[in-house]
Amino acid sequence: TVTTAKPGTPTVAAQTSTVKPGTPTVAKDAFPPLPGVSTTAASVPKPPPTPPKPVSSPTPTKAAEAFPVLPPKPGSPTPSPVPTSTIANAWNKPLPTQPPSAPAKAPGVSFVPTQAPAAGATTKGTTPRYTEASTASDEELAALSEQLFSKDSANLVKHVRANYQRQTLTSSTQDDAPEPLLSVDERQVFAVPTIDKMRALFNNYEIDTQVNEYVTPLEKKEENDFVDALLATNVMRTAMLFLQKKGVVTADPKTHHELLKTIWFQLYSRGNGKIGSSGFEHVFLNEISNGTMIGLHNWVYLYEQEKAGRLDYQGYTKKMDLGNKGEIAKIRLTFDKLMKPSNSLFIGTSPELEIALYTVCFQMRADTECPLVFNGKKFTIKTFTFRYRGKNLIGGAWPNF
Repeated sequence: TVTTAKPGTPTVAAQTSTVKPGTPTVAKDAFPPLPGVSTTAASVPKPPPTPPKPVSSPTPTKAAEAFPVLPPKPGSPTPSPVPTSTIANAWNKPLPTQPPSAPAKAPGVSFVPTQAPAAGATTKGTTPRYTEASTASDEELAALSEQLFSKDSANLVKHVRANYQRQTLTSSTQDDAPEPLLSVDERQVFAVPTIDKMRALFNNYEIDTQVNEYVTPLEKKEENDFVDALLATNVMRTAMLFLQKKGVVTADPKTHHELLKTIWFQLYSRGNGKIGSSGFEHVFLNEISNGTMIGLHNWVYLYEQEKAGRLDYQGYTKKMDLGNKGEIAKIRLTFDKLMKPSNSLFIGTSPELEIALYTVCFQMRADTECPLVFNGKKFTIKTFTFRYRGKNLIGGAWPNF
């Protein structure tokens, strides 16, 4: 092991030097001898006085082995120069790949609504942030949503058909839709890059929130591949440009990637100290919490679970046609015999469009209705903040109308 001396400290050869640790390296008799130190060389003439060299400081030099360097704490980053943008490293800790050695300190957390910032509030500094509130006017959000829909070029609607059947009530317990909700041209839909990479994540999660999630290296790579595919689309680039203007991210693409990885994929606990949930799992898949089915706001996952026989569509309560870009529906369903009386989701939209809308609304209007519009049709996005260990993460997100 090589021990690096601190700057300004003289270096002593640990193997060949006969000088005892702590003995000064300056010429003998330069200072009075310490008690117990031999003075047999006292008769040697003193050299002419010269200013001491920086490397010959009279400060005693510790032997290299005197105080071994303590090992770094697990997970502690290696000291490095402070980067110009701190956000690139703000969430640089990897997701856990092995069971935690101890349960979380807190028995659980719950949704924590954030208070809307005061009108005209200014942000502090120029460092982008993921957890501080930012603002956007209703007009800005409406214009952005129109732009995002127009840039969604996946054109999935023609490959997806919704068979709504009978309208129902959330209070009903009978099946008002004996046939499946969705018919999908899998060859066309599953070939879309973002859908292909999203589907690779569907088998990475434990459905029970009381079971700890452990992210393997392969699963972490699949998450990164999905985020990279999202950021390669015009839809997500447009959303990130908007968030850049609002100071949420910088022009550095790393901040875009880290934002999505943090708010969507950071694991957290929904109770009892079990790290068993994330924003992506809740919104794009589904979960069971204390015997209740929660989440499930993505039509691709719904289609796969319906096809597998685990999900039973039982009718719709409301629906909104978005023309050639998709639909929004409120439906009633059961999953593994667990009833969810009201569930809202987009149908026929791309993952990049959904995540772009949810991400912008989470940053601009978390814990409240985020007003959007497409082709004259007005609707909102509802997001919830899940506060966990000092971070604001996505606890839920869905369309509402």
